[in-house]
Amino acid sequence: MNNFNRLAAVYDLLGTMAFGGTLHASQCTLLDVLPPSGRVLMIGGGTGRFLSEFLARNRRASVIYIDLSAAMLRRAAARLTAADTERVTFRHGSWGQIAADEDFDLVCTHCFLDCFAAPELALVMDRLDTCLAPDGAWLFHDFEVSGRGPLSRAWRRAVVRVLYSFFGLVCGVQPRALPNLAAAFDSRGFVESAATEHLGGLLVNRLYRRA
Repeated sequence: MNNFNRLAAVYDLLGTMAFGGTLHASQCTLLDVLPPSGRVLMIGGGTGRFLSEFLARNRRASVIYIDLSAAMLRRAAARLTAADTERVTFRHGSWGQIAADEDFDLVCTHCFLDCFAAPELALVMDRLDTCLAPDGAWLFHDFEVSGRGPLSRAWRRAVVRVLYSFFGLVCGVQPRALPNLAAAFDSRGFVESAATEHLGGLLVNRLYRRA
């Protein structure tokens, strides 16, 4: 079981130390092209930095915010204004916290899917796919080792290997290699409608729609 509670107090600082401001900035690069969304699911959103940015630009959206770490949820809630708090429902847990009858206009996964190894990854993505409205969108942000970026794949693999080793030791993350998430989206009939790459292709931000 992943346990990010012990990193919650320093999670943002660690990201800044490792990648400067690029990790957070890259998450926000597609905010202006997101489709209008009423019901939004953010899962594995951590300390809520992206949540705050999203709410500031999407005044009509209501968000279900799920994270396995109670400490992360507390930090995310503390960022919100009183008005924004009324638009967010926090749930402690993982993808099992999505109710069977819920559907969403937008699903956001930021460095979440990389925490699962097959076959659980397939189960997670299938569940998120089924709760996404037919004309909904999926905002995906994560690391990438086989993309089109200018830095070598060997360099990207080395960085990702260090990250998995660290989070495996500190938080109990089980996988030790990054799955081919682009192929996973493709196999489910999703296509990119917008995309950005950062840090030489190490970080990607993609907006997926169904073909």
